[in-house]
Amino acid sequence: MATDTTIAERPVPPKRRLSFPLLVLRMIANPVASWSEDFYDEPLVVYRWLGLEIAFVMDPELIQTILLDDNKSFTKRPLYDHVLGGAGGKGLLIAEGEDWRWQRRTAAPLFRSEELIAHVPAFASACERVLASWSEAAPGSPQLIGRDMTNATMQALQDTILGADLSVEDRKVIADAGTAFLQPTSWKIVYASLKLPPWTPHPGGAGMRRAAINLRKVAEQVLAARRQDCADGAELLGRLVAARDPGTGAKMPDSLIIDNVVTFLMVGQETTVQALTWTLYLLALFPEWQERVLSRRYYVSCKLPANVEDGS
Repeated sequence: MATDTTIAERPVPPKRRLSFPLLVLRMIANPVASWSEDFYDEPLVVYRWLGLEIAFVMDPELIQTILLDDNKSFTKRPLYDHVLGGAGGKGLLIAEGEDWRWQRRTAAPLFRSEELIAHVPAFASACERVLASWSEAAPGSPQLIGRDMTNATMQALQDTILGADLSVEDRKVIADAGTAFLQPTSWKIVYASLKLPPWTPHPGGAGMRRAAINLRKVAEQVLAARRQDCADGAELLGRLVAARDPGTGAKMPDSLIIDNVVTFLMVGQETTVQALTWTLYLLALFPEWQERVLSRRYYVSCKLPANVEDGS
């Protein structure tokens, strides 16, 4: 049976489209709650204001055109440079063209289906710890789902993709710095949309800069430990260390390795955390879907390959 839940906040989209100034103000506080109902109905929502033209692409096919089919016609800059450049440097998420392609080719094998299936026991182990803490909690006590998903994701990231042992202190630094860096990004997005220079002050800006420094320090330590270990590895860090530029044959410089480690520690983790948290939120809103998920749990587990069941 589905578990009874209490949802503290249920964001409702505005009925009518907000004016551009009001949209900007609402986006800083809560981007999702700033989108009016037509954002969910129209494939493209365009704002024109004081010479600026900003388009929100909502249709999945149009998104695929921009990100995949015709990606050469579009650029991530200056938005990604403004928002993530302080921590991610020139890593996979920010790079474009050939710089992006060879980094992508280096990391891509980690996300093949057979690689991911082999990691299922590690994913399950990370989740079991969270489920155990929820089961032991007093009935009706509030649970910080975002925090718990962060802990589970960080454990899975360490045990699979990263292939590095992170101390409790390092994990706290990553969690705190990741939050401090990402929370003010709405300001960066708005400023980039308004074509303001990246140095324009905004609330949380100093914290973002400190967080970027702390994240890169942890990544430097992880890389130094990996080089001292001198072991070959198929995990992300091992692949980055062994990577060669296809054009020059040169090794990937340490600065670029650190850029990518930070990208996976911060942005890669954050997207997973948000996806898991929103999934649980929606399941709490719709108990009938909880029932369907629970009813399929054993069916899914019995379909996994035998070697996954024993963790080999």
